[in-house]
Amino acid sequence: SLNLIREILGSGWNSRLYKNIETINNRNDIFFNARSSSNYSGIYMGFECKYLNLEKTYQSMLFEIENIRKNNITDQELYAAKSDRIGTIIMNFEDPIDYTHYILEDLHGGFTLDQIKQEQIKYATTSLDKVNKVANKYLDHENFYLIVSGNKDSTMTFLNQFENVEMIHYLDGFK
Repeated sequence: SLNLIREILGSGWNSRLYKNIETINNRNDIFFNARSSSNYSGIYMGFECKYLNLEKTYQSMLFEIENIRKNNITDQELYAAKSDRIGTIIMNFEDPIDYTHYILEDLHGGFTLDQIKQEQIKYATTSLDKVNKVANKYLDHENFYLIVSGNKDSTMTFLNQFENVEMIHYLDGFK
């Protein structure tokens, strides 16, 4: 269900987050990526935007995470998410390297080969009620990690609103 929620919330140009972020930023000024991981039992998303739009983009993200917890995923959104996930699985069979990566990632996540074989059926039979319950249980707009990368001076202005900020320089591991 987390994969389906990720599709609806933040994967691709039709996702809720992308649509909102696109209204704040020029489409050419943003990069957006979202994945869910069985290894981490969660969803992670990344986006780039201009500093001037950082606060609005952040507030939009909070709004959508809070909003999706209110049992408001629609049948149409779920159908589109299922179609995308099932289509992606089918397309993985076209390229042996992609298929190998797909199988290894799921094996690493603790799934058996039988479970992997049943994944399409699992997506197809997931109910709207279940997806809404999982979104309500696991998504929390007040409990997540936010990683901001950018110019130290400008990003600090944005980060000053948070209580628990840890800084790391991207070269720290190489010193």
